[in-house]
Amino acid sequence: DVYAGTNLSVEKKDALVNGRVIKNSGVADYILISDNISSAQDVINQMESIWDNIEKHPYIYFACKALNYRTYKEKWDGNRLLAVQVNWYIKDGKLCSNLIFNAPLEMNGNAMAHRLIDCLNYLSIHTTDDIDINNTDMKNVYE
Repeated sequence: DVYAGTNLSVEKKDALVNGRVIKNSGVADYILISDNISSAQDVINQMESIWDNIEKHPYIYFACKALNYRTYKEKWDGNRLLAVQVNWYIKDGKLCSNLIFNAPLEMNGNAMAHRLIDCLNYLSIHTTDDIDINNTDMKNVYE
């Protein structure tokens, strides 16, 4: 479940697309573990079935999950402690970020979410549709 997300809540496990439920669309089938990625083809070539990976590595000692902020619903996944933090800040009138790896489990989801929301509010960013090159450092934005 940690790898695939088989026990996710229904709203995270089943997507709703044009009024139609896509069962298990939020459950992962593949995993990518690599330090050598230079193209999209590298990603495709190195992806592995989650189930094959689990057979090779059945024990998990520590697992981290992302904490997503959903701008349209103005909510995030919870107040769990974070292994990696995102330092959100404004520089030259743009939303910027850097990852903090050297302070694991020292900051919680609510504090991080409020820091992001403060920056978004300052820049009048209400949803992800408002993010553009004029208000955001786009170096970490992928479309």
